[in-house]
Amino acid sequence: YVKAGEQQLPDMMGQLVARLLPLFLFETAKSDEISAAILTLRLTENDMGVQYRANADLANQLFTALTRNTPDWAAPPEKVRLYYTRLHALGIAFQDRRYPVTDMLREIFSLAQARSGTKGDATAVMENRAALLAFALYFGDLPMPHLAAAVRTAALAGPPPNARAVRIQGRHDLVQHLATSAALQITGNSGLANALGEIKEFTDTAPGGTGFSFADLAAGRVGTLLAQQALDPLTARHVQQQLAETRNARDFFPRLDDFPQVLQQADFERIYRDFDSPPYQAAIAEIDARIQSLPLFSPQANNH
Repeated sequence: YVKAGEQQLPDMMGQLVARLLPLFLFETAKSDEISAAILTLRLTENDMGVQYRANADLANQLFTALTRNTPDWAAPPEKVRLYYTRLHALGIAFQDRRYPVTDMLREIFSLAQARSGTKGDATAVMENRAALLAFALYFGDLPMPHLAAAVRTAALAGPPPNARAVRIQGRHDLVQHLATSAALQITGNSGLANALGEIKEFTDTAPGGTGFSFADLAAGRVGTLLAQQALDPLTARHVQQQLAETRNARDFFPRLDDFPQVLQQADFERIYRDFDSPPYQAAIAEIDARIQSLPLFSPQANNH
């Protein structure tokens, strides 16, 4: 079980926290082993208690993970600032009217493609990383105080202009989910990004929440896969080419009209039970398959 203070969390939330902690602290390859070793987890304002099956190797890994340094953003702030400046200028130009995210992605990945030129694939990866970090800084809700302080200088200081007017399928929050998950992938791993997405959606099923949304979850998974492929030397230039030309979000965002749009907790549990159930896992597998078949993520899709 998982307790926050003296309050035991519902089973589904407990599952997610127990899954999230190892993903946050360790590489994905070790997270399942660590999750299985956790017996109880207790969180308070000042500390965290974990009871786990005795395993000296895991204990050493836990200590190392808890004492490691803050992740390196792996892109020079001055390079990120180049892309952020483009987003900032475009945001001002649109003057409070709504506009699609494709305009922003096309702007920064056209620049990434031009700056990569005929240089090696490592250059394309570095430019893509800087572009995505700028995108996440502009639209995401992942705290990045050190990067923000280094990038948002002089005329770029303050909130990003007109950021909330940018849409995917008419929704700004999908842009936020995509941007935040891309940043998490760059600085952590896909398991962490996807688990955070599930936790967010579960909390939305509570009274007063917006409800569980497969579209929200898909946006996070798109962001994760976008970062993976943008930073892979084998696909970095394909990502640049696709996003430098994109004019339709269907190039990278799946249609989910046949999925439930908003589910409160009782409805979610009635249909899917929990996040480990076969029906839920089948739904996630279908969403992932649709994402991976889109032109941005499947070069073969462009040949049909």
